Amino acid sequence: MQMATLIRDMADAEVTFGVLSLPWCDVKIRTLELPWRDNANSVSCIPGGLYGLAPVYSRTFGHILAVRNVPERSLVRVHAGNHTGHTHGCILTGKRTGTFQGRPFIFNSRDALRVIVSNVQALYAQGGECQLEVSYA
Repeated sequence: MQMATLIRDMADAEVTFGVLSLPWCDVKIRTLELPWRDNANSVSCIPGGLYGLAPVYSRTFGHILAVRNVPERSLVRVHAGNHTGHTHGCILTGKRTGTFQGRPFIFNSRDALRVIVSNVQALYAQGGECQLEVSYA
């Protein structure tokens, strides 16, 4: 069982930024999530904790990752997107964070997602599994 980590390093009333790491293949990308709003479905980031992480296919997003066993939540995914309007409670990927047109933004989202998904898919193809540990810096 391999352990991915999401360390949230900046959170305010608008956004939560972090770093998602896959230590077994030396991959690190940036993330963008909604702020903490008591784990409310579609409007909050998920609580810190340990979750299953698995590759899945979505008709909307293509090849993405499912975050499993989130308390009181379903359909939490790691997928591409650029700002909080794209998250719906999920984790967005990117290569760098910043602002665009005055709002928090994550850049090169699809490129970062391809890297993360391909490495998790390769792990599962070899018979491995993955968990995601979410915490704050």
